[in-house]
Amino acid sequence: MSAKDLIRAAESGSIQEVLELLDVKKVNANSTGGHYGSALGAAASWGREEVVSLLLDRGADVNITGGECGSALCEAAASRRQDIASLLLNRGANVNITGGAYGSALGAAISSSWGSKDMVSMLLDRGADVNIACGDYGVALGAAAYWGKKDVVSLLLDRGATVNRTGGRYGSALGAAACRGYKDIVSILLDRGADVNSTGGDYGSPLGAGVYGTSKEIVSLLLDRGADINGTGDDCGSALGEAAAAGQQDMVSLLLNRGANVNIVGGEYGTALVAAAYSGHDHILSLMIARGGDVNTASGTGKYGTALAAAASQGETTIVSLLLECGAHTNIVSGYYGTALAAASYNGHKDIMLKLLGQPGTDINAIGGHYGTALGAAFAAAAPTYTQIPSCAKVLLDRGADINLVYCMYGSLLGKAAFEGSKKLVLLLLSHGADAFHVGGEYETITGEYPTALDAARAGRACGHIMTLLSTTMNHPGPNRDTTPWPPFPVPFRGSLTAMQVSCETPLASTIGSCYDFLEPIVSNIDQTPTWDGNLTPAQADFPCNNINEELLWRGLVALVGVQQEVAERLHVRLETAMCAR
Repeated sequence: MSAKDLIRAAESGSIQEVLELLDVKKVNANSTGGHYGSALGAAASWGREEVVSLLLDRGADVNITGGECGSALCEAAASRRQDIASLLLNRGANVNITGGAYGSALGAAISSSWGSKDMVSMLLDRGADVNIACGDYGVALGAAAYWGKKDVVSLLLDRGATVNRTGGRYGSALGAAACRGYKDIVSILLDRGADVNSTGGDYGSPLGAGVYGTSKEIVSLLLDRGADINGTGDDCGSALGEAAAAGQQDMVSLLLNRGANVNIVGGEYGTALVAAAYSGHDHILSLMIARGGDVNTASGTGKYGTALAAAASQGETTIVSLLLECGAHTNIVSGYYGTALAAASYNGHKDIMLKLLGQPGTDINAIGGHYGTALGAAFAAAAPTYTQIPSCAKVLLDRGADINLVYCMYGSLLGKAAFEGSKKLVLLLLSHGADAFHVGGEYETITGEYPTALDAARAGRACGHIMTLLSTTMNHPGPNRDTTPWPPFPVPFRGSLTAMQVSCETPLASTIGSCYDFLEPIVSNIDQTPTWDGNLTPAQADFPCNNINEELLWRGLVALVGVQQEVAERLHVRLETAMCAR
């Protein structure tokens, strides 16, 4: 026999079976488990007063915890078993014991469908804390407000409940009442001093909760009593953002008519326009644009940055068209994806990609966001099945996307693939023109933590085969150069000559090895001279050398020494000078 049998017997009220289990089978009276947590909890919930007394007489802990309600007292309070609750309290139950779904016995008496004002009053008379925590509702007053129990709200206030105590999902009792649409309770709370602009909870404020609850009457009442229509704080940023995200066109109109700032910034979406665009509410979006909404506001806090990027991420073709017609810029960089094109690329919306690319001036290579570029986003979305170019990436490549642009800390897509040791992706990228020695291209000031794919490969999980693939690729097109003199520049070597010598066990070994006697004195000299004089220009690095394959030598410097491209080019000048002198 087990605790389960004892709990079942207590629930059924069978005194004889309980006695047999306790006295003959020696089942522990404090055994726990099941929906009620214990035999005492089961007996209390079902109103088995004799069994409750018997269990207590046989050593059951009156404050044992467990089960859905948390304790026997909470079970009694939730089930409107006032006589059982009194018995438990008389036998030492803690009236303020916490736990379970209702948070406390007072919370159970208020929130349970079987709860009652009389039970609440009795618990208060026996010392229950009127401001005790009550689960999702924050405190007892919040629970009473949420469940629309006006008489209990008044009772709690009369017994000293703090009207502005904050906490819980709705932030306050006023927020709970506003969210649930109980206008009479909202009025009671306001008349008793509730702060109409208190903050907290999922909806930020009572006004935000009221908007979520869809009651225009309550929203109007809160505004009439001084609610800040432009207050921020919830996930949607503002009451207007909440209404826009939920598709409440009448509520949006009400708020705009009462003075809501259509361009206020804050929350998960950033602006109300972004909320409407993301949620697909084109009529609301049109209404807000007509009332002064700026389609190009880019929020630093919102995930999607702009309304255009939000709509693009969700495949909202109609809204994308609407925004473009209203002057939305395609190249704004903001939010998680960076650009609208990147948002569409990551989420596979080729029709929107083509629409954006068809706009005059759209920069297919714009840099920003988590994935670096639209092409980076397209590849990221296809991971990890890299057997062919993802369809969205092909759209971008066919239209001139640069496969070598930076990709976050890895320098490029190839750098990321090399860092992660993805041979398939490395091969795929190399076959489409990726450059293992690329360091930033025309965006050379944005080089990532690992300037080249080889740097990333050495720092990450690349195998020897990947290193060989990268070291021998001939895709390098040569750096774009200008004629501006370099300023003094420190030389941050990452390796040593010893490491470099070991690294020569690659297909470049013969070339690099034959040049080692040139490299040693020059590298040593650089160690002694940490800056350059600034008199050389990139163009001066282009003069030819007849003795050594300078292309492979330059590659070797980048791949094996691990210097930045600019440093390799400066070093290249010295190497050529030394080689020509020889």
